[in-house]
Amino acid sequence: MLMKTIYLFACLWGITLSARAGTGDTITVQGHNSVVIKTDPSVGETYYTAWSTFPADTTHYRKVLAYLTFECAPGLSCGEWDYLNHIYIGKKGGINGDSLGYEMGRFITPYGFYWNSNDNWKHGWWLDITDWSYLLHDSLQIVYKHTGYESNADRGWKINLKYYVIEGSPVRDFKKMDTLWQGIFQYGNPANNIESKLDARNIVLDAATATAKLWIMQTGHGNDKPGGCGEFCAKNRFVKWDNTTINTRNIWRECGFNPLFPQAGTWILDRANWCPGQTVQPDWIEIPGLSGNTAHTIDIDMQPYTGTQDFGNMFFATYLFEYGAPNAQTDVSLETIISPNTDYEYNRLNPICGRPVIRIKNNGAQPLTALDVEYGLAGQPKAIYHWTGNLPFAQYADITLANAVQYLVTTDATFEVELKNPNGATDEYTYDNKTSSILKPTPVLPAAFVVEFKTNKANKENSYKFIDAQTGQIVHQKSNTSFPAKNTVYRDTVILQKNSCYIFEFSDEGTPLSGGFDINKDGLYFWLWDRLAQDPANQPHISIIDNTAGALQIKELGTNANLRDFTQTTTTAKGAAISGADFGTKIIYQFSTNSTNLSHENRNGGQAEIKVYPVPSANGHFTINYHIPDNKAAMMEVRDISGRLLYEGMLSGIGGVRDIDLSRFSKGIYLLRIVTQGESISKKLVIQ
Repeated sequence: MLMKTIYLFACLWGITLSARAGTGDTITVQGHNSVVIKTDPSVGETYYTAWSTFPADTTHYRKVLAYLTFECAPGLSCGEWDYLNHIYIGKKGGINGDSLGYEMGRFITPYGFYWNSNDNWKHGWWLDITDWSYLLHDSLQIVYKHTGYESNADRGWKINLKYYVIEGSPVRDFKKMDTLWQGIFQYGNPANNIESKLDARNIVLDAATATAKLWIMQTGHGNDKPGGCGEFCAKNRFVKWDNTTINTRNIWRECGFNPLFPQAGTWILDRANWCPGQTVQPDWIEIPGLSGNTAHTIDIDMQPYTGTQDFGNMFFATYLFEYGAPNAQTDVSLETIISPNTDYEYNRLNPICGRPVIRIKNNGAQPLTALDVEYGLAGQPKAIYHWTGNLPFAQYADITLANAVQYLVTTDATFEVELKNPNGATDEYTYDNKTSSILKPTPVLPAAFVVEFKTNKANKENSYKFIDAQTGQIVHQKSNTSFPAKNTVYRDTVILQKNSCYIFEFSDEGTPLSGGFDINKDGLYFWLWDRLAQDPANQPHISIIDNTAGALQIKELGTNANLRDFTQTTTTAKGAAISGADFGTKIIYQFSTNSTNLSHENRNGGQAEIKVYPVPSANGHFTINYHIPDNKAAMMEVRDISGRLLYEGMLSGIGGVRDIDLSRFSKGIYLLRIVTQGESISKKLVIQ
């Protein structure tokens, strides 16, 4: 996962970005500057180089991050396909210097054909490249490799790549780097076994090495038979140190909660350690307790697998970074504030009115077992959260703090966090102990409303719940058994506490359909199912897929006005229609409630309104959503076409929902009538 340190920015804590930086300050280095990248379909790859000037090697680094931004190339559409992009360290020391060719970053382009340059579409991603600090000095060539075979006439990307160098004492001192497995290795071909490429390596540690980090960048590509390897198969990788397995990892990444959504392609499908429109996070495997000048064997094995044709590949970049012992016994850093946060990476989890979440890292030799977290809005009294745990050196932890943020804010506010008293002692390095983020106001809803949910064919995949954001308690929920019928509208009246904060979580992770396309986490609509359904060769399996779009709205009691439409369709400047129902795994939506049960204080006036669902009804069950002005008394009645009275009752309150059961009556047309003082409204009810 991406570890962004927000203390990089000049606006936080008075830091100024300049070349004359001191401990804890940040130096900005420009890399690729508004470079247009396109494919070369004749060879499938293009290279773009840029020279950058980093600080001299007398400058010590605490951390280095790269920030990569993508936007549509001027006058063109964005790129269409999910292509591999690589960031390499090229030449060091000028044009006559050695060409190193170390891969320090990898990115997969999004399916971007929804957008063109008129959309002003732009997003950015952070990469932690601190391990490469020993090379990031003086004049350095960075090579950006863009792959792919799509047309380069009408599409392309514009990229920017900047580096943020935080000056300070390193967590541990670099000693040596060993280059290990590099390349593209077939996986599943018995005539070209991947284990012949992933051979055991013998290394001798530097004399001063005390710890080491194995750095592995691995992604699977291709779609073989029968298993879909290497892109669509989840296989295990085993790392051995001196013939002992020290790490087992399933090479897989879930993509349905991607912050870049929806995309114009199969973005929801999980893949072998990558997702379209995201960076590839390398695996960092710590090897502690080493002695210098010792010989060791390191090996990687993949889970045995045999394909039959169209063999896929595993793309490897692997290095062993050797370090000394940690420079501090007690040292913790605040890596980022996950929420509240306005960064695109965390857009699925923000904005919030509930409990903040932060990420910390233990940089000290001693396990981190206790920590005080001071937090709150700038200029206001701070709360203190006492964390306990057992966090080893170089490991990360996400912490949910105890108190909700101030959710009554109506404008942007600054949220501040500072770490104190690690293990009850003084932190030996305090420059990375505090940061801040922007708290955006959350949406405000009435305390009572209606959830209107239309199922698609995969009705068993869906459930939802409302969570008290302060206590974490579920206060209202519907399981996937609550929606027994396909392509059916369900209405649920929800009554919450006024002036409170809640989390609405809608899930598409339930029981998937059985059959040829056994998949969930595909939102309430996914364009591919429509495409597949048009091909008779995909029958009969495709007939079970949820290719009919579902819908999800929060509506006002009485008026049935949309308060929040999660599945509405929008149109890009390019003219592409984007469905909000294509959300992937789930929706997380935090909101606060106001002091009324209506979206506005003054909803009393106006005319009586009534809406009926569904029309027609297959089983004689109807839901009536009504609004009665000025709290007038109202009578409701149902008659058949001959005028015979079948049902009557009274309605009370300004608005509400009433269920009517006419299942005992035969198919046909019936008349619903609501009568208030001086007003009458009629609606047809149809039983099919």
